[in-house]
Amino acid sequence: MKCDVSDLKVKGITDECGIKNFEIRTPSGEIFIALREGKKYTIGDDPTKRTLRECKLAVANDTVVFFADRCTKVVPDAEVGEDPISNHSAWDCVHPCALLIKLSVTKFKYEDEIKRTLDAFGWIKPDGTPDFEHADSDYEQWRKKNANKCHEQGPRERG
Repeated sequence: MKCDVSDLKVKGITDECGIKNFEIRTPSGEIFIALREGKKYTIGDDPTKRTLRECKLAVANDTVVFFADRCTKVVPDAEVGEDPISNHSAWDCVHPCALLIKLSVTKFKYEDEIKRTLDAFGWIKPDGTPDFEHADSDYEQWRKKNANKCHEQGPRERG
């Protein structure tokens, strides 16, 4: 959604290391974070270093690139192989989307990024809400499979 640069709201935010970054908010409420990299900034998943003005122009022109947006070819389900992320035969970790859905019920600062990631993995239902049932099922299956791992490993040494 393109907009005018003057319609963007920019707010300085400081990260946990004391580095000042900028939050760029569109009139529609989308939030983009310009992360300081030396004297310039990066935005989205594009490693290109830009001035703050260039970051604002990218947001206004709707040219910020995210990993989930890079998929350009639609492939029928019949041609898609088994997704290694969805193949939970070992259950060594909880699916990242299950974890994101669990986190999304908190007041998480980057809601747009969570939704974009969930949508890329197919965890947003047709009505636009996260698939809580799938997340609960996925998380419980992982939790049951790994319930005894902490006891098997023994106490960790403190150093």
